[in-house]
Amino acid sequence: MKKPKPEKRKIGIDEEFENMVDRLSKDQGNEALRQLIGDCARASAELTALMKADLQVQEAKYALDEAKAQYTEGIKANKNKIAFVHNVLSARGDAVKM
Repeated sequence: MKKPKPEKRKIGIDEEFENMVDRLSKDQGNEALRQLIGDCARASAELTALMKADLQVQEAKYALDEAKAQYTEGIKANKNKIAFVHNVLSARGDAVKM
């Protein structure tokens, strides 16, 4: 019998946030919760824009893309080879379960 996994909290969802949502829901209803969703969405959009404008982040992203290029190209090539051989076998009536 498997042991139940301990509950894992998601980033940003702490007990304080849960309590705030519960209070808003009871005191102000669904409209307050909709407002909170909008506030969080706007904050995320702002952070995304700041991240895209951050030169240091962009340089690091480019360096990572360059460093992992040989691996990602190899992985893509192997996936394409597997799909090709799978299609050949399937055309011959010998379907392979993936």
